[in-house]
Amino acid sequence: MDILYSYHDRLLRQVSDSHFRFLYGRIHWDQHMLAIKGPRGAGLFILI
Repeated sequence: MDILYSYHDRLLRQVSDSHFRFLYGRIHWDQHMLAIKGPRGAGLFILI
């Protein structure tokens, strides 16, 4: 299992986090529950 965790960490370090969706700054991430509503194919899952 430790090998899997180290592999996962290595992959995450390679991902760039320089691009965010336009709504990212307007979401209150400290809320206990949030819902993102929109039509299919709008990239809602990618936002999270």
